[in-house]
Amino acid sequence: MGSIHPLNDDDPFSYDDDSYHDDLPTGWLSRRKVYILLLVLLPLIGFTVAANVSLNGNSKVEFGQGLYKITSCDQFVSIYLGPSTTYGDGYSRVANIQIQGLDVARCANTSLRIKLYDGVNPSPMNLFTNPQYTKSLVTYPCCTETGTAVTMVIAAGATQSTALASTSLVSPSGKNVGTGDRSESLSYDPSLGVFTIAFPVPLASMQYVSTTTLESASNV
Repeated sequence: MGSIHPLNDDDPFSYDDDSYHDDLPTGWLSRRKVYILLLVLLPLIGFTVAANVSLNGNSKVEFGQGLYKITSCDQFVSIYLGPSTTYGDGYSRVANIQIQGLDVARCANTSLRIKLYDGVNPSPMNLFTNPQYTKSLVTYPCCTETGTAVTMVIAAGATQSTALASTSLVSPSGKNVGTGDRSESLSYDPSLGVFTIAFPVPLASMQYVSTTTLESASNV
């Protein structure tokens, strides 16, 4: 059997690989080459698979939709962000905010305020503005008032049977607009127990929403 000779006397772990191969069976050498090839390829295969994982068929993916469980008036309510149609940038806007499970009797004489955050800026996201419209041959411009929050006022003595009648919206300028104006509107589905605040001109891009907050305070 052949001997294994160091290539460098100063390096006892460096060997003349050709001398070593001469005394090994040919089949073993073939298998050895295959093993080495596999060891080289496996990391490359793993990297290729990881690099090609895609979501939604390589289409743009939105985050921000879904239910947010939030405590208010000693109860949990679910908040859902409803998307609009897709805009030119490939993403939708928050067209409406739905609140499910809100017991207005337990929140009677309370104001609720909902805000959305993008996780980067400390200020809340712009939610809506007002559209342009014409009345009595006079055209009123759009975008004269922008809202960064939805504020709902629940009247004292509110009951679930009078949920919509007992609830109103407050505009960004602080005016009570009842069930809505040009910028936002409020509706209620008693069969599902869902309040919906809709925006004719939504501004908040669904892709950027990371946090939803709900604040409550007693009516003055």
